[in-house]
Amino acid sequence: MRKSKSFSLDKGLFLSFIFFIFFGLVHIYSSSYIFALEKYGNPLYFFNKQVVFTLVSLVVFYITIKLPWQVVVRFSSLAFFIILFLLALTLVPSIGVKVGGARRWLSLPLFNIEPVEFFKIIMVFYFARLLSFKDWMENKKTIAIQVGLFFTPLIILLLQPDFGSVVIYLVVFFALLFVSPIKLRWILLSVVTALVSLFTLIIIEPYRLKRLQAVLDPWSDPYGKGFQLIQSLLAFYSGSWLGKGLGEGQSKLFFLPEAHTDFTLAVLGEEIGFVGVSFFISLYTYIIYKGFVIAYQSKDIYQSYVATGLTVVFGLGVYLNIAIELGLLPPKGLSLAFLSYGGSHLLANSIIIAILLNIDKATKKARYKKAWG
Repeated sequence: MRKSKSFSLDKGLFLSFIFFIFFGLVHIYSSSYIFALEKYGNPLYFFNKQVVFTLVSLVVFYITIKLPWQVVVRFSSLAFFIILFLLALTLVPSIGVKVGGARRWLSLPLFNIEPVEFFKIIMVFYFARLLSFKDWMENKKTIAIQVGLFFTPLIILLLQPDFGSVVIYLVVFFALLFVSPIKLRWILLSVVTALVSLFTLIIIEPYRLKRLQAVLDPWSDPYGKGFQLIQSLLAFYSGSWLGKGLGEGQSKLFFLPEAHTDFTLAVLGEEIGFVGVSFFISLYTYIIYKGFVIAYQSKDIYQSYVATGLTVVFGLGVYLNIAIELGLLPPKGLSLAFLSYGGSHLLANSIIIAILLNIDKATKKARYKKAWG
């Protein structure tokens, strides 16, 4: 009886993930221990929780890689409605937790969870199915259902409100439209419509305009809206080329708000300098490059769409966070993959990498079957 052939993981992508996972623990301890000691009386408070998040993420990462691709696809259909339901629950005052003006979290007995992090994954499977299979276009009823499913998450995100996730949702959708066979004029028309809608949402909300003003001129309100950005830029500047040394930064000593979460790259920039930060940005870019290579190599159109969409989700999260910390975009409350404290985004990004590796494995298996039967 012939043994089934096993297929190796993409070593570059896998090792990059492992490096980020374990360096992330070191950095989270370094960026959080002062704040943890002051607030909770335990310098290891955030580190210990992150260790638990990491162990859970590694277990889910392993399971996701080992699952047959068909099982992943079947589970994604059910997961779409489960996660959409959880996303809607954030709007319930007694369950949803409001942080930074947005109700994005669910309060559970042992921990809080941010459903939108997982929705970013599952929406890619939904978009991929829309573009791969046209059975939903057979009659008006199925078209109406799909239109409803498309706009429901947007409405929930706007009600939270989570404008940043709305932007990510639309960018990922248009990215997949761009690589699909749909005619360019329809794509451009959709993009223009979305841009006009987003611009309208920005100008009708005063707080969004204030955030934009803080980016354009943070010194107009240095102790208010511009404070965080100014401290972030000072941290990068003081790190110079080579940094002050890991653990030696000053910005985390209550100068920079959210030093261990949304603005963690500024802390790292102060400690390892321009050269060190450039290395990490290059490693992120390498992961994104690998994701697009996996998408390109897959001969299954559905898998290719999924790999493309997940890579765009990951890349947007990384580059938007970097742009925010450098003052190129208004602050959004966006974590940096693997380096920011938190369980939801760590688990979600681990799942993204695992699915990419799963698709790569499925592609190698299909190629082997075609060659050898």
